[in-house]
Amino acid sequence: MKKLTQEMVAEKLNEAKALSQRGDKGEAKARLYEILFQQPDHRKALQALLMIIDSNAVEQGLREVQMTFLRGEKELAYLQAQQLAEKYPHGYRIPFTQGGIQYEQGNFEQAIAHYRHAIDLKVDFIDAYNAMESTVGYDPTLCSIYINAKEPLLQAVQLQSNTAGFYYHLGNIYRFEENVEEALNAYKQAHLLNPKHLLTMQKIDELNALLRFED
Repeated sequence: MKKLTQEMVAEKLNEAKALSQRGDKGEAKARLYEILFQQPDHRKALQALLMIIDSNAVEQGLREVQMTFLRGEKELAYLQAQQLAEKYPHGYRIPFTQGGIQYEQGNFEQAIAHYRHAIDLKVDFIDAYNAMESTVGYDPTLCSIYINAKEPLLQAVQLQSNTAGFYYHLGNIYRFEENVEEALNAYKQAHLLNPKHLLTMQKIDELNALLRFED
């Protein structure tokens, strides 16, 4: 095998990350093993490999949680998810699942706290932002927790500037902050990236009407 240069190692790390994000974990592991075959102590490759192995275990555990939940044993499902979280504290889908269990039981404050934790673990986890918005829809008093996600949301925009959903949620947060101009700019960017999202169009129309009324 050809000796890997630093540039080649960096490229394989990036490939492994992209493959893992697409769900092709077998190919991702293959890229990492290529690095580790020549550099057994390469810290980043080892960490990435362990994350993939852990993610497989987390996915299996979450499938078991889902089966328990579908049997109607909601409290047991939550307990299983909590045990999974203790074992794999960096598994961002675990608090998201816990939030879903609490949401289904009408425990919106606990649900949104779990969604917020999921965002702390993965700032560009769009499903968690969507879930927070839905939760606030049922209990508007929780909007402060949604607003509190502004900083990670700004980081998410930097990571994935072509994702309309992040701009949409940023618009929501600016709107809660009564910053109409910034909210409108964010919604317009979301609309530019996803012109078919009806709710974004509706919110743009509402804010334009508000601005006309103020004039």
